[in-house]
Amino acid sequence: MDTSESNTQRIILFDLDGTLVDSAPVAGMMLHVRAGTEVVGGIIKLCRDNGWQGLDCGSGEFIELAEQAEAGLLAWGAYRDQILATSNR
Repeated sequence: MDTSESNTQRIILFDLDGTLVDSAPVAGMMLHVRAGTEVVGGIIKLCRDNGWQGLDCGSGEFIELAEQAEAGLLAWGAYRDQILATSNR
């Protein structure tokens, strides 16, 4: 079986929605991320390309400046998994 790149498909599933502050000009917005760490690079690019700062509510750091940009998302995922495991007992 040929497993070269031409036969490889990559599927990424995520849910990303946002909340805009109701003012003009827009002073801020919030992204609600439900995804794996593969989306972090895209969020960082979005911030850098637009001159924005992205505050990771999970880590308290600016995501585009963080040494471990995925840390907040990973911590949230671990907490979610712990809660789900407890509720499934």
